[in-house]
Amino acid sequence: MPDIKDYSPYLDYPKPRKKVTNADKIRSMTDEELARVMDMVCPPDTACNDGQQCIKCWIEWLKQPA
Repeated sequence: MPDIKDYSPYLDYPKPRKKVTNADKIRSMTDEELARVMDMVCPPDTACNDGQQCIKCWIEWLKQPA
């Protein structure tokens, strides 16, 4: 009877890939990418909170401790 090792090349099927969710994509974004997505109005409690679009403010806000 053949040894199982003889069949090992046939047993190494690729594992199915996990489907990437929108949340996974968001978690993998850099601060700059996330700031562009969130660039609707300035973040709360920022000096330029005047309703203007402000990527710079979002980047600073994202880098602050929670």
